[in-house]
Amino acid sequence: ESGAYGPGSEVVLGFLLLTTTTLFFVLQGSDPGYVEAPIDHVPDDNVTDEAVQDEIESGAYGPNSSAMKPLSPSEGKVDMDESGEEESMLEWDSFPPMRTIYCKAKGKYVAKFDHFCMFLNTPIGEKNHCLFWWFLFFETMLICEAIAILKTGFHWFYGDHSTAIVQAMIEVVILDLILLLIGGLWLFHSFLAIVSLTTYEFMRADSVPYLKNTEDFDFPFSDTPVMNLRRFCCIAGFELLWKEWRPMEWKRPVKVNSRSEDWWKHPWNNKYYSCC
Repeated sequence: ESGAYGPGSEVVLGFLLLTTTTLFFVLQGSDPGYVEAPIDHVPDDNVTDEAVQDEIESGAYGPNSSAMKPLSPSEGKVDMDESGEEESMLEWDSFPPMRTIYCKAKGKYVAKFDHFCMFLNTPIGEKNHCLFWWFLFFETMLICEAIAILKTGFHWFYGDHSTAIVQAMIEVVILDLILLLIGGLWLFHSFLAIVSLTTYEFMRADSVPYLKNTEDFDFPFSDTPVMNLRRFCCIAGFELLWKEWRPMEWKRPVKVNSRSEDWWKHPWNNKYYSCC
């Protein structure tokens, strides 16, 4: 054998399997953060990405449109740029609120919509994104533990290569490929949590109206990494165990300051270096 395998491995595998299965059923049909639309509001399912892009380019959306309004210091968060001047913030002044997207699969609006998971048949949004992250985490750990257990039964290049051993080798290769997919998703959603971004915004930034005048990797909704993780893990995560969920009110700068001297608040792009 190429490694130690004992009762402890079975306990760990059983715990991971039970936790992953439980999270799967909890997530199925869970509330991602549905936002009730006004009675007179009718979502337009026929609007294409090209049509939205035309409206963005024509100025129908953005700082000069009626849907966006600057905030005064008393109305919301005010940042300071490197010259010490106040940085104007924008908020969405119409329905749906900023970062709230219409999910066609469910026919409802979802706060901070990330994506619709066909595997779970459930949208992922502000209210269940943290739980989804834990589901991916335990799923990744389950696959890693299964691979580790399988590898204790054979050596790749010497020893007995009976039918059972070859079958175990094939299973390891298949699990490795699955690990690349699931583990990659877990790492990607960890990245999204750290920079306060969603899959929808990452993949469709050019056609999202409220992301007008931003560039790739600007991360307009990002605060410090610690604050981003607090919002993701605590405010929209663990705190929901005893608090009632309310959608966050999102705002973004009119223009993201990529030359800020405040490197802690702008750790990705600032005056001193640029990561992206």
